[in-house]
Amino acid sequence: MSTPTTTAQPDLAAVKRRQQQVWASADYAAVAALIVPMAEAMVQAADLRAGDRVLDVATGSGNAALAAARCGCEVTGIDYVPSLLERGRARDEEGAVVLHEAIRLATEAGDRETAVTAHRELGFVEVQAGRRRTAEDWLARAEALAETDVQLAAVLGVRGMNASDMGDYPASFHHLHASVEQARRGADARQQAWSLSVLARAHLLRDERSQAAVALTASLELVQAERWLAFLPWPEALKAELDLRAGRVEDAADQLEHAWALACHLDDPCWEGMAARGLGLLSAARGDGATATAWLAEAHARSTRTSDRYQWVSAHVLDAVVGVALDQGDQAEAARLVDALASLAARGDMRELVVRAHLHRSRLGDPSALATARLLAADVDNPALEPLLDGGPVGQLSGSWGPATGR
Repeated sequence: MSTPTTTAQPDLAAVKRRQQQVWASADYAAVAALIVPMAEAMVQAADLRAGDRVLDVATGSGNAALAAARCGCEVTGIDYVPSLLERGRARDEEGAVVLHEAIRLATEAGDRETAVTAHRELGFVEVQAGRRRTAEDWLARAEALAETDVQLAAVLGVRGMNASDMGDYPASFHHLHASVEQARRGADARQQAWSLSVLARAHLLRDERSQAAVALTASLELVQAERWLAFLPWPEALKAELDLRAGRVEDAADQLEHAWALACHLDDPCWEGMAARGLGLLSAARGDGATATAWLAEAHARSTRTSDRYQWVSAHVLDAVVGVALDQGDQAEAARLVDALASLAARGDMRELVVRAHLHRSRLGDPSALATARLLAADVDNPALEPLLDGGPVGQLSGSWGPATGR
């Protein structure tokens, strides 16, 4: 008589997590860019027409989905690797159309996980575009739908980024610390690294160097452990600025050169803009004004070269361009760009950068600008602004800090 045997059931959740890690471990979008013509040919062979409904399963970074959308189709692209959906969204605002349709189908199918991801990604699109209220609406819905630590970590990370962009540091710290903890509980190392880097950025903007160093060290360790090269230029550029402020010029130079080379390889305008900005500030710290100006002009061009740019990075770069121009006595160039900075910051509800634009105007001789900056700064909890608002060393406006003073 044979004895019954039981077959071990696979842990499907573990299999899914492993597959997500594998597909997210390299720059799939760079490979996908090489096969765009195949996606276009496939859509053409399918004889798609405007109004056709298309489902692109395992859409990756969206080659086929976007090609179908350009034909006027109603397209849904689904993929259970969030980082691939992010790259598809970042390529074109057409991706937002795909995400809206994904929400509709996920809601009809009761697929809560896809609904959370799509809501969060639409919120991220709005954050990058500087549309704060719409971003918060999408992110609040995503948070209400989220059920797992990993889902909550991702949503809270974007909410923290949005608050930081606005200069709302108390809210930013609240969301980002919660995101880091939720990611730790969910064993999502990449989300931890991402949220820690945005947390470090907030501390760096407040010139809280010790806190920024702790967050950046942890973020970079996780990025290296994950071999997450597609993200590395961002924390590297932040770490380089921290080193530059502490007077570690050569350390900063090494990191910025690596960040710049990798950013160019990845063809990412945000990473390129941040790295080139850092190289401009590095050249200014070395007293090489001409090279500083050239690098900052490059940073401005790189950070604005796409229509779906990250508006905070564009404004952050422009702030440095104006500050360095003033440091070098080029008032004509500073005057030409300061209005663009003020307008961009105001449209994107980037309150701290609005304040900084008025501080630049004060340096240009506007008699009312400093009083306006002080009034607007009342809503921005940033101790690094206080000495500037009190008429402190104006060189701090360009980001050319000297050695650390005990922070």
